[in-house]
Amino acid sequence: MSPQHTRWIVAASWLSLALIVFVLAGASSGPSLLALALLALVPPTVMIALWKDPTPTIAEVLHGVENRR
Repeated sequence: MSPQHTRWIVAASWLSLALIVFVLAGASSGPSLLALALLALVPPTVMIALWKDPTPTIAEVLHGVENRR
């Protein structure tokens, strides 16, 4: 699985977990919905923005050049 897919799976899992916790807690007031929005959206947004893809190793670069010939 590529790092790009892993990033989105982690973000979707976090969002799902936050929604399940708030539904099970019975939160339905205005402040609790604001807290849900902040807790469910801010951490995945920051994670996606800061997640850097790993740089390829020299062996991977050479292997890629070899395959293009």
